[in-house]
Amino acid sequence: MFGSVTVGSSAIPKVVLASADGQHSCTIFTFGATVLSWVCGGNERLFVSKAAVLDGSKAVRGGIPLVFPQFGQPNPSMAQHGFARNQVWELAGSFGDSESISAVLRIKSNDATRALWPHDFCLLYQVTLTSHSLVTSFVVQNSAAEDIDFQCLQHTYLRIPHITNCTVGGLQGREYVDKMRELAVFREEDESIHFAQETDRVYVAQPPSADFPSSVVQVDDRTQGRVATSSSSVRRVVINDSEQLLLQQGQFNGDAAAPWKELFARWSETGPSHDVDVVVWNPWEAKAKALVDLNDDGYFDFVCVEPGVVSQPTSLSPSSVLILTQVLDVDP
Repeated sequence: MFGSVTVGSSAIPKVVLASADGQHSCTIFTFGATVLSWVCGGNERLFVSKAAVLDGSKAVRGGIPLVFPQFGQPNPSMAQHGFARNQVWELAGSFGDSESISAVLRIKSNDATRALWPHDFCLLYQVTLTSHSLVTSFVVQNSAAEDIDFQCLQHTYLRIPHITNCTVGGLQGREYVDKMRELAVFREEDESIHFAQETDRVYVAQPPSADFPSSVVQVDDRTQGRVATSSSSVRRVVINDSEQLLLQQGQFNGDAAAPWKELFARWSETGPSHDVDVVVWNPWEAKAKALVDLNDDGYFDFVCVEPGVVSQPTSLSPSSVLILTQVLDVDP
């Protein structure tokens, strides 16, 4: 077995995936199902602010917060980026083999979510740790009798040596909405993005095509080389009654977790995958000082490369799931 999955005993527990050799681990805060840490080869790969609040009173500044059902705050009566990152999730299952270990977390619609967004849903978050990667799959199930419209995103904070040496590649030729220039739309002309000021851009997904089954983004440091590669895609799958029940009620761990493994395997082989929107963000100095849960110089240490479906809301029919998958890899 590659490693093990353990659950803490605190009021809002953390789920820890750890390799048997101690070189690789992932820590997930059940508040928001937020990945707080990814250690690969003994090195931390994600950024969490020194001033982040970790008592369950607000979303975590750093790691991989989950955005659902809105990006930003188009609905002012709902919290920015929705409520998924402010809910306590449950551990629905865990499993592993000789090459990886996985945990599956879940929340379902409840009275509190319906007061903010009047739809029934189930969210799953599968986190898989290997010796060189972290794979995170954010699953939205429509449990309602009608179509639902929403946005979703994985707000990934990648730890970097220094923002002034950071470059982000793989987005050349794509259109983007620049939030720093009154939402004007531009086409990325540069092979790599460099940072010298606040940056907040939404790179729009390529139209569905076999030529663009995913977004592949490289994050590099000009002095130390490749930091990570982020490969992300989205697919939609119609599910049957037994799969709907599994999503809603399944609770399987270890040797009994075959239903989870079979379900995710089927989804990965069903239908085409498509490109996603990619948000690239760094707050720079002034914005960092204005964010109470970010230390003033914290912006030096991260860049956000965030895969999602956010440039416009997407619609999901009943008895269907949308699967937003991100693969973070540190192999050269």
